[in-house]
Amino acid sequence: MPASAHSQRIIRFCLDYPASIGWGHGVRCSTIAHELLSRGCRVELLTTTPDTPPDMWGREYPATVHIPTWEYAPPHAGCDAWVIDHYALRSGHPFYDTLIQNRQSVIVIDDIPAPSSMENASGVINPNPYAKPSDYPAKPAVCGPSLALIRSGFHAPEAIPGIKDRLPPEFLVMIMGGSDPSHVAVRSWEWIKNKNWDPPLPIVFVNPPFQIPESSIHISTRPLDAPGLSWLFDRASAVISAAGSTLCEIAFCNTPFVAVKVADNQTLTCKFAEDIWNMPVLYPDSFVPDELNRALSRITMGNSNARKHAFNPPVDSGGPGRAADFILRQTS
Repeated sequence: MPASAHSQRIIRFCLDYPASIGWGHGVRCSTIAHELLSRGCRVELLTTTPDTPPDMWGREYPATVHIPTWEYAPPHAGCDAWVIDHYALRSGHPFYDTLIQNRQSVIVIDDIPAPSSMENASGVINPNPYAKPSDYPAKPAVCGPSLALIRSGFHAPEAIPGIKDRLPPEFLVMIMGGSDPSHVAVRSWEWIKNKNWDPPLPIVFVNPPFQIPESSIHISTRPLDAPGLSWLFDRASAVISAAGSTLCEIAFCNTPFVAVKVADNQTLTCKFAEDIWNMPVLYPDSFVPDELNRALSRITMGNSNARKHAFNPPVDSGGPGRAADFILRQTS
């Protein structure tokens, strides 16, 4: 549909992304926001988080409006839809209830699912691959692997300056996102330093909270944008990742992974990874060197050239567009 068809639509996203919960909410909202911008909509991202993490929003930034608190009555004029990706802003919160009372179109982005917390919402988007519309009785909903929110930058991988010439032919990637409550990356590095773990291949740690000596065979990077991650995932033998939305981006690159559950809202994603994609999942109590090596051996099959995995169902790039179309249907 031409961009001009939706040029008068105003969409506001409500989200926070403090270090305590990571950047996943920001990444998925900005991914959908870019699709709405491409359709000619006006988009704002409302947040009480004071800073924008590096490269979260992508190369072109949606308008970000920083507000001091959610404890105020939201304006209800001049907005066609409110998209809420925030566990606290649900039924019973004055912000949410005011929107509903003023007959605003409210679309909730969920990932648990929690249908009882979104009374009178106009619709639900749940990109969790194991979610299904029947999880939300009597509500319009789009869910599941077809809603994987793959950032547009994954179509245009770019080599990472300062890293590309240092990469060995075979390597692993560890990426634990903006929040690592179980300290998986730190524990892994401590094991390596103390010779309690000998990884089968050198590891590229993405944005770790520690420094790696230049003399080490292992490498650390700054936070990477989508083109850089796409380039890195595509070349890796396997990825060790927190079990959030990054798993779908890794699967989009057809690279096998070991998922590590670090948050309660990752239960369904872990189940999908194990049951459907046949990828190993580790939990905080099983994240020990022997189990990690066993999981890595399983997905590489002892063959360092077995980099690519045929994920079924595959992850395509249409999820952001499907989510944007769903939002626009709720405003018509």
